[in-house]
Amino acid sequence: MKKSKLLMLTASLFLVTSLVSCGETNTDDGVYSKDFVNALVKKYSLEPKNEAYTYTETIEETAIRYSFVLTCKAADYYDYVFNMSLTKVIEDGDVKGTLTSSIDFIWGRFISSAFNATGSFVKGAIVDKIDYQFYGLVFYTDGTVGDNCFAKTSDGVMTEFSEYKPFNNSWKMTLLQINHLNAMSQELVGCYLW
Repeated sequence: MKKSKLLMLTASLFLVTSLVSCGETNTDDGVYSKDFVNALVKKYSLEPKNEAYTYTETIEETAIRYSFVLTCKAADYYDYVFNMSLTKVIEDGDVKGTLTSSIDFIWGRFISSAFNATGSFVKGAIVDKIDYQFYGLVFYTDGTVGDNCFAKTSDGVMTEFSEYKPFNNSWKMTLLQINHLNAMSQELVGCYLW
């Protein structure tokens, strides 16, 4: 009985230690933003510009091509602050547009992150701009995020462009880039960002 309790305690302690070492940036054994940026710079031979490193990549998902951009900007208190965006270009007959999912974040602190989606559609003289803000996200220990959220908008979509489902598509883009960054973080520094 005592042995099983000791094993449970040891397993619990290992789990907590693992989470702390990956998720907390204020501990001595934590993974810091500079660790991630240094690994990113080394792997992709990035050069700084205006105190920032920018990593770009094309992501293809279900026959859709996205442009992924991660900017790591030097900051006094946090070492680095980040902006990440995923953009899809829409060209469909006489309709042209873009959808962009954008996330501003500080390393390891998803609660203070800003999850936004913007877009624009043009069809002749009709122009529409959209703006969504996602919040209430739930992150799991496997680096994924739950497929539900709360949202508010200052600019919704006009009926002329509703068939492009900008809300659903931009939310899927947000999930895609969160999971993509967590996979990058796992590969480069051995833990999930959020």
